Amino acid sequence: MSNPLPFDIERLSFDSFERNPARDVVCLAPIRTMIRREEEITLVRRVRKVEEIDAGVACPTNTRIVTPGGSTDPEDPQPSGSGEFNVYADAGVNIIQEYSHPINGRKDLSRRDFLGILQSRNLLPCIPPNTLSQPVKVELRIDGKWTYGPKESDENRFDLEVGAEGNRQMIPKECGEGDLLFPDLPPAALVAFKIADYGEYSYIGHGSQLNGATLTLQPDEKIYFICNDEPGFYFDNKSHLTVNWRILGFAQ
Repeated sequence: MSNPLPFDIERLSFDSFERNPARDVVCLAPIRTMIRREEEITLVRRVRKVEEIDAGVACPTNTRIVTPGGSTDPEDPQPSGSGEFNVYADAGVNIIQEYSHPINGRKDLSRRDFLGILQSRNLLPCIPPNTLSQPVKVELRIDGKWTYGPKESDENRFDLEVGAEGNRQMIPKECGEGDLLFPDLPPAALVAFKIADYGEYSYIGHGSQLNGATLTLQPDEKIYFICNDEPGFYFDNKSHLTVNWRILGFAQ
């Protein structure tokens, strides 16, 4: 018969143990915490509450949460959190084309179906969903450049670098044809939008106006981002923009 433990396990907490950062490894799980030391393993049932943030199944794996969660100080209950993700100029269509779905060069691809394909394959970058019961304010910062359209010096080279504002030189041609995902916006502009039920999507903002902008994220809501191009013809775009987001607090 094993010897009884020299303490009441039901009354244990983190403060019951002497801390030694040089040798302690703490593993957190939703309902229990294990503290592993060199000579003993003790299961602690009563632990402090651990706040979690849901990255959302529809957000690509390149989304990185930098500082998740919210304040646990009762005198400062404001939520907090930040992160970053990349928005690729080709919207991931070259991955789809190679491995699972013929999408490139399709003139019959509707805007709604195009976004549905990207969303179903976890290729639409987004700010993780607001898991709180109140709207929150999110601040954005946009960095980087991607390629779209020919250079003036060589019209056969479609690698002109542009930023979030897009390729304004090609507005007359591309907007005139009316084939862009968002027909009234500049080609290659970074576009923020929301997806509602049944695949309906709604525009939020685009271009350089998103850099430094503050957006409102409703409960359970995500905000998606994409390069504005013609569905089925993203494959010749290259590089990416990086979206950094930071929760400022509850929306008033």
